[in-house]
Amino acid sequence: MSRLIFEAGRRLPAPKTNRGSILIEPPPELPRVVPASLLRRALPFLIVILIVGMIVAMVATGMKLISAQTLFFPFVLLLAATALYRGSDNKMRTEEVDAERADYLRYLSVIRDNVRTEATAQREALVWSHPDPAALTAIPGSRRQWERDPHDADFLVLRAGLHDVPLTTTLRVKDTADEVDLEPVSHSALRALLDIQRTVRDAPRGIPDSSLNVQQSS
Repeated sequence: MSRLIFEAGRRLPAPKTNRGSILIEPPPELPRVVPASLLRRALPFLIVILIVGMIVAMVATGMKLISAQTLFFPFVLLLAATALYRGSDNKMRTEEVDAERADYLRYLSVIRDNVRTEATAQREALVWSHPDPAALTAIPGSRRQWERDPHDADFLVLRAGLHDVPLTTTLRVKDTADEVDLEPVSHSALRALLDIQRTVRDAPRGIPDSSLNVQQSS
């Protein structure tokens, strides 16, 4: 009966994982709304009263023929009153918030891709250390046979199925203002990214087999 002697060589290194951190920019802040002055709020109504007064004065003086030049001045005043009443600041603020929101959501999309790359690398490292049971038949006779000895930290660590494990890469957000001052859609997208991407789904987990007492022979 022949006997095959297997000599263990240097252990193959496991895939590397990043244990650093990813720094995320905070969501944009909402622009502060400055209330309009009393004069600015009252000016449109004063202009309308002035226009009505001009029309009443023209009718009262017996003007039967009203030319285009006569109506031009009240028409300009009416346009000015409409512009003052509606205002352009609100529209500018809305467009600015929309643009900042779109930029931040695109930024979060890039961050999400980077985090998923780190999660994939972590899952591959865990699968390397704790292979699928169906893949164990290929290990006997390979270089990975007897690769672990009592000096290794993962010696006698057994695979215990697939679980959700924390991401080893830390996700950090820069200091932000109060939540009430942040753009709500961007803030919600950031919270959703942190809640979902801080966990690696369906990754193998190892547990030490404390029931075995293996002593190293001197």
